[in-house]
Amino acid sequence: MKTIILAAAALATTAAASPPQYPNAPVMVDRIRADCPLTISFGSYAMGIDGPSFDKVVRTLRYDRAVRGVEQHNWGREGERTLCANIRKPAEARRVFNRLKVLLPAKPRGPVTLKLASGREYRAPSGRR
Repeated sequence: MKTIILAAAALATTAAASPPQYPNAPVMVDRIRADCPLTISFGSYAMGIDGPSFDKVVRTLRYDRAVRGVEQHNWGREGERTLCANIRKPAEARRVFNRLKVLLPAKPRGPVTLKLASGREYRAPSGRR
């Protein structure tokens, strides 16, 4: 019995010390900072956010070399959340913005807003640019 407990404790210690499985996995924060280079907000129409679009955006941000890290702030009762993508170079922010914009469907399940620190904004479903 002691052997099983010791093995489980050793495994837990090793798992806690190992690096995260995905680079740029979203880190929870209390709120998104005002100077965020690229903000992605997922809203809801009383039925939850567009989960498939959220998954596509997170997967894209995880593996984009221009992204230094991602912060996530949950703010609603139906899964509403905002992501802040920290971009390594300001010039890359527009490219990442355009890359994410093409991932979004014309009519997502809930409103999705992309916003650059420079002021450029895209909203789905309205598509305002």
